[in-house]
Amino acid sequence: LQRITNQFRVDLYTRLQELSLRFHSEEKIGDAIFRMFQDSAVLPQAINGLVIQPLRRVPFSVASFIALILYDYRMAVVSPMLPPVHSPPAAIFADPMRRAFLPNREATADATTRIEETLASIKAVKAFGRESAEDRLYADDNWNAFLAARRARLMLVVYRVLSHFARGLAYVAAVYLGAREVMHGGHAGMAYAAVSLGLFQGSLGAFQRLAGNSHALTDLGGSLQDVVVAVSRVFEMMAKTREERVKSGTAKP
Repeated sequence: LQRITNQFRVDLYTRLQELSLRFHSEEKIGDAIFRMFQDSAVLPQAINGLVIQPLRRVPFSVASFIALILYDYRMAVVSPMLPPVHSPPAAIFADPMRRAFLPNREATADATTRIEETLASIKAVKAFGRESAEDRLYADDNWNAFLAARRARLMLVVYRVLSHFARGLAYVAAVYLGAREVMHGGHAGMAYAAVSLGLFQGSLGAFQRLAGNSHALTDLGGSLQDVVVAVSRVFEMMAKTREERVKSGTAKP
């Protein structure tokens, strides 16, 4: 994964050199640097979240579901409710979270740009005694980045709380069905009650594993919204049109 990130950064660097002089004169160099080093750094997370984690968790979920059918078909009937229970918070919060994470990355890129521009013109800053003014400007940029990050993280926290709550409801339903079966088993005698209790514990364990995998994938979906924003910023840079190419001091249309 790290090799993929490194190669992608090299490709992005090559593309930056191929872009027009107009682009480099109009765009912020600090933003390009941020996209290259910070936004591109989420590529391993994207691959992990979209490929590795589903491949790892889906087979375990299927195995847990089969075990649940063998233990207690009632809980197996409840278990398909898990994805629908988790889906509404994911669907509701996906777009707002992306809209929140985008200003977060843009504000952090602005703070990076402030550092780049100040250091690039450090002789002029010192000559005109602009150190204190630049300190205030950077402090403002840094504070704006903090506020944007806080808004995005608070939204992610709310999403996770609702997701945990939905998972809890499904768990309570499963416990209720299993407890009723154990109580009915008690009326049939101690031996049947003991067997019912053992089956209940086994089915509850399988249900917990199934619910845990379902919740992990849903929670991963919330975290991936920031990754989606970062990757989209990187590909936006890669998709810039080459208006002209500059090579060895010769401009070619």
